[in-house]
Amino acid sequence: MQKNEIAKLLSLFGYPLVSIPIRLGIILVSIVGFQSGIKILITILLLIIIPIALWILLKVRTGKYTDADVSNKKERVYFYLALIPFLLLASLATYIYNQPSYIYHGILIVTILIFACSLINYLSKISLHVSLNSYLAVSLFFFSPALSITWLIVTIIIGWSRIHLNRHSKTEVLLGFVAGIIAGIVFLNTQSKSNQIQAVQIKNEVVTACENSTINEVTNGLLEVYPKESFIDEPVFINAHNLKPYQNALIRIKATDSSGNKWESFACYQANESGIINLDRQEPLSQSSFTGIHAMGLFWSMTPKQLATFQYGTNLEFEIYLEIDNTVTEKVSITRKTYHDLSSLQIIKEEIRDDIIGNFNQIKEEKSNPVINLLEGAEGNFQNIQAK
Repeated sequence: MQKNEIAKLLSLFGYPLVSIPIRLGIILVSIVGFQSGIKILITILLLIIIPIALWILLKVRTGKYTDADVSNKKERVYFYLALIPFLLLASLATYIYNQPSYIYHGILIVTILIFACSLINYLSKISLHVSLNSYLAVSLFFFSPALSITWLIVTIIIGWSRIHLNRHSKTEVLLGFVAGIIAGIVFLNTQSKSNQIQAVQIKNEVVTACENSTINEVTNGLLEVYPKESFIDEPVFINAHNLKPYQNALIRIKATDSSGNKWESFACYQANESGIINLDRQEPLSQSSFTGIHAMGLFWSMTPKQLATFQYGTNLEFEIYLEIDNTVTEKVSITRKTYHDLSSLQIIKEEIRDDIIGNFNQIKEEKSNPVINLLEGAEGNFQNIQAK
């Protein structure tokens, strides 16, 4: 593949209408879960991305824009004038409809970045590819430092592609980097302040049985749990949303093990400023079954009604409840599978009862596999579950 073709592919990947949905999808799914994340992403696509794409396509087809990049410096003046009010309305809409702060803050800062680029455009045709992608790269640091650094490296490569394709000069690409990085730092600062405000409100809130004594109006909220079916050593993600900002809610888990023992745990949370509870990022309030930020805390902190050891002899049903002011508002059931049924995992077990006593487990396929010898101690039983 020639350099020009590689540069075109990189430039296409860095096209803001492509890179922004990818970045938002990663953030939203990681924070609020798959279903809620996709819903918010679709809303933003319908509200912002698709209308802008259709607008540019119409202008290109009617000859008003030279290309989809709006490469002509004079054409960009009118493009900016149309884009800025549109983004302001989108930011206002996400705020009114109580979307997470990082969404409307992000759109608002993009609007300010576009306005800055429109002013710079009178002197130099700043690279929107680079400015928006460098902004995305820096703002991602709030959610994932590793992904942020990776995206920043990708942005540098995108900058090279824009220079190689003669779409921008080195100065225009450098201006894009500087503008985008500054915007990203502003975004990180806004999110840092939001978190500090939230932490203070949680710390000063006096919680009694997880009730909402200081909130005039509460909502029942929605409980999201996924996957609905998983193995006992796989993570389960639990989120609650559609709550009022800083509303308290209790999440409870109940299960009956294979020996008939009943187990239970619970944790009281306070929703963030967007009305979302995310167990992967938030610490429960006092009087919960565990302390600290633990996505799986409700599972490992379960206690029995009477002294017992949790028995995982069969697949088990776990019931997860969302409670508002001591009233159950939603219930979700999930299945936690064990590895006792090895045949379902395509594992063949062969008993050995010769000079040694043991079980030989192998995957049902022809190719050779590594062998692991598991020598048990004084328990005197077979640990077939280890064959997974």
